[in-house]
Amino acid sequence: MPADARRPVLVTTFVRTLADGLKANLASLDAVTGADTGSSIEVTTVDALAHRIVTEAEGSAPNVLLDEEVLNGRWIAAAAATDVTCPPTRLRQEWENVILARGVRTVEDYLSVSRAGSAQALTRRQRLRVWAAVEHFLDRMQTAGERTFYQLADDAARYARAMSAGDLFPHVVVDEAQDLHPAQWRLLRAVVPDGPNDLFIVGDAHQRIYDHRVALATMGINVRGRSHRLRLNYRTSEEILTWAIALLEGQVIDDLDGGVDDLAGYRSAFRGTRPPTMHGYPTPAAELDGLVSTVRGWIEGGVEPSAIGVAARTRRMADAAARALGDAGIEVCSLDRRWRGGVETGTMHRMKGLEYRAMAVVDVGTRSVPSVHAVTPKTDDPELHAQDTLRELCLLYVACTRAREFLAVSWSGRPSPFLTSLAT
Repeated sequence: MPADARRPVLVTTFVRTLADGLKANLASLDAVTGADTGSSIEVTTVDALAHRIVTEAEGSAPNVLLDEEVLNGRWIAAAAATDVTCPPTRLRQEWENVILARGVRTVEDYLSVSRAGSAQALTRRQRLRVWAAVEHFLDRMQTAGERTFYQLADDAARYARAMSAGDLFPHVVVDEAQDLHPAQWRLLRAVVPDGPNDLFIVGDAHQRIYDHRVALATMGINVRGRSHRLRLNYRTSEEILTWAIALLEGQVIDDLDGGVDDLAGYRSAFRGTRPPTMHGYPTPAAELDGLVSTVRGWIEGGVEPSAIGVAARTRRMADAAARALGDAGIEVCSLDRRWRGGVETGTMHRMKGLEYRAMAVVDVGTRSVPSVHAVTPKTDDPELHAQDTLRELCLLYVACTRAREFLAVSWSGRPSPFLTSLAT
């Protein structure tokens, strides 16, 4: 870091649990080396960074709408009020992935903006209807004094571009790059001056669990010829990694730079002691009993409870798993809480970036994976249906690759179609 730098190096990641983990790791290094990274490295989430910048610029904390049901309700109301023909979910995707993603501010710009990469073409008349619905949504948000996290990042980027050079960061390290929205990329580009070693970016498109496809060059970030593929996995055993890679066989996934990535040559640094297990149960209650038995077996085999993770597609099932473990006398905690200790439970999304010696992924049945609420019906839009399905598949891949040594996948009723070729 330059000797005259006024600000620390910024390290950003996606969720608070990851940021907390990175801070703890830095503190451990400080204890060994005697260094003081707390004064030279700032670790935060992109959302927290945006929140702070907007708060400082506006003089008060912004109100971010966190309730997905309320947010979806706003889009349903916008569609109904403007008689737009596309489904509310599609309307939201158009706003997030085209209008907000490309920084469109006026209807004239929207009528002429390129929608390259979008699932389906829209006529001029359709765009006008979409724009009317978007304006209705934005009016409702403004009246309520609320913003989405992507709006927050968009506003923060505009404020950051007006900052003095002394208020910018000398370097920025970006973790979990594959899931950042273009508005968040604009923010990160704005908080560090363009120059050598300005941005160091780490990401894996196979772990993309949000629907944001970004060519970094369009964000003013040039990585052409400067990127490196990492082929050696130090976290997951060869047995688990081979099983997980088979989930993604035949899928086409971009490389964050306008090309296509693949897993050819991707390998583990170590062999494990056993392959992943898959088990189906007749009822959800029986599956939870099986989970308790599996987790208890790991603990009796020497695995610390805090080194065990349990993931589910829905919060409802993650909470049910936590209750079942707690009722069985097993120490357990939810990733939604600040306090950590015992077996950690959470949704597949909350497991992003974490790792455990042993991992149980539950409720991987036809009712939950893929989630019907997250996938556009094929009859509405075949291309968008395919994109949504791939995102759900990547989410399962992420959950399963949190495991280092032991992986147990279970379901009740029929297994997810994603497991059809793997189930024995």
